[in-house]
Amino acid sequence: MIREILSTDKLLIMFQNDERMRSGRFIEPTVSDISIEWLMQAYLASLQKEGKNIHLLPVAINYDRLFEIRNLAQEIVSSASDKLSMVTVLRMLKEQSGQSAGKVYMTFGQPISMQRFLINHKFLPLTQKNLDEASLQMTQHLVLQQELASPVVLNMIVATLLLQTPSIKVPFSSLFAAVRRVFDYLEKRGGVKMVM
Repeated sequence: MIREILSTDKLLIMFQNDERMRSGRFIEPTVSDISIEWLMQAYLASLQKEGKNIHLLPVAINYDRLFEIRNLAQEIVSSASDKLSMVTVLRMLKEQSGQSAGKVYMTFGQPISMQRFLINHKFLPLTQKNLDEASLQMTQHLVLQQELASPVVLNMIVATLLLQTPSIKVPFSSLFAAVRRVFDYLEKRGGVKMVM
């Protein structure tokens, strides 16, 4: 079906689902995303032979994750980790009612030429033998693009520092100093968007 859609030069929207750590960082994929594998298979089956190319336009949709961070903070303070059931999530959403859910950020990346990607990574010509590895590398590339496009939110810095702190009680002054150091580092680095 993907091959038929692509052969008519139509726009095709595919969702790549990535897992995040509790701090908000992405987990590096160890297997290729199924949608990327389907694209590679469509390219291998006919588009490559016809000399056609596929252009991917990465779009990252991120949000402030206030809900998750708030619940993570409660877990750290109470040192109890609840398994999230549907009832628990509904209760948490009800408690969230009337409070800000944060902002949503949508970032468009640079278009990726499938042909150019395969040439640069020495997968051309694409074959059944190198399809899995090519799909995995494209998946990892897209996850990296998404992570770079994600704004660094102050909540994420605090959550990461709290997760790395071995003590149960953390004085505010030491947490504030650690957040300040991370913030200063990110500001010097320049390329990371900082959302306050």
